[in-house]
Amino acid sequence: MDSVHILILTSTYGKVANAGDVDASNFSWVETGSVRGGGTIYRFTGAAFSAIQVFNGSDSGGATAEFAVTAVPHVTNSILVIAGNVTGSGAGAAFTNISAFFITGGVTPTFTGRTFDNNNGDNYTLGLADATYASTATITAFGFTDPDSRTQNGQMLIVPPQGNASGSNTLTTTTSLAFAQSGTNDATSGNILTEGTAVTFPQGGIAITPTVWTPEVKTATTWTPEIK
Repeated sequence: MDSVHILILTSTYGKVANAGDVDASNFSWVETGSVRGGGTIYRFTGAAFSAIQVFNGSDSGGATAEFAVTAVPHVTNSILVIAGNVTGSGAGAAFTNISAFFITGGVTPTFTGRTFDNNNGDNYTLGLADATYASTATITAFGFTDPDSRTQNGQMLIVPPQGNASGSNTLTTTTSLAFAQSGTNDATSGNILTEGTAVTFPQGGIAITPTVWTPEVKTATTWTPEIK
């Protein structure tokens, strides 16, 4: 943000931490332009990183910076983070901290301030706060109180927690594909017998000559009668 040109630029970056991030003790970012700036790094544990929602808003001034949105949290107990920047022309202005972060629509959470910084010589104020949103009701606006009533810029993040989900699967009915089969014949044909020469095997046999029997001659016996 550059107070001399009354220009406010707000950017949000995020990544899933790797082993090097977990072990690191210092974090930093690089600005490519020669402008005044500030920022805060948040660490979220157990957040659904791919489902984070970001909303931006700007206002030309007023004691209350309020930015209209249509924000619908995916699940309950999401974390709301609101960042507010205030800047304006006129070196040396006595800037005060922005405060009283709020949302409208749904339930009213209590915000906890995390960062408040102002630089009277450079005419800017930076503030961040967060709260747990125990609802999925639509948020219609977010904002903060600006005691200096100057040019304001705001950003709101909705960081949902990870959670179990259930659903159903629907099977799709399709027409099966018929694939041509190779090596098949759909027609019935006759059989042809193959003629071949019979193979005979030699048989080893045993020849036996029969023996002629010699007949026996029985001599007749004369019986002697018995006298009783």
